[in-house]
Amino acid sequence: MPSVEVKRSPPGVPGAVGDPTRIVGEELTYPGAAGAEINGYLARPADASSHAGVVVIHEAGGLGDHIRDVCNRFANIGYVALGVDLFTREGGPPDTSDTQGMMQRLFSMSDELALGDLEGAADYLRGLDGSPASLLLVVGRGMWEDTTGALEHTLRFAASLRARGIRHELDEVVEGEVALDKPRECVS
Repeated sequence: MPSVEVKRSPPGVPGAVGDPTRIVGEELTYPGAAGAEINGYLARPADASSHAGVVVIHEAGGLGDHIRDVCNRFANIGYVALGVDLFTREGGPPDTSDTQGMMQRLFSMSDELALGDLEGAADYLRGLDGSPASLLLVVGRGMWEDTTGALEHTLRFAASLRARGIRHELDEVVEGEVALDKPRECVS
């Protein structure tokens, strides 16, 4: 897939991307549950070395600019980050101005298909050239955070980060202090 322009992060966010040339971003599809093509956004450091992988799961609003920026921020600190669009089968992210409709779409999503799509994302990262030695799961606010442990175990992730709230610090990740043996909280 062709590269897309990586943008600077909004001012004041933890781990903000200040130099977008350090990151390569691309819109892509990968095989999800039952072989369905699932949309995603991949961000990686511009260097050619191998990096640990991160699967970024969106919140109720879907794979939008915010989740792309989260992927970019992880790439900015040395991870290959894949933001998944679990709403691909429903035609993409919901209209976030319609809270009731957004919640209806969210709660009608099949757990089995979503898990299969996440497994496909993990497999996609594992299959990249210079494939990541370890994978990290990052969960968007609210939508999946209560099931992080089960997802981590089921999909063979080394660890998970639980995102809570829009302004919690990403400092532990930015400082390189995230241990891959236990869950941590970060910003999403």
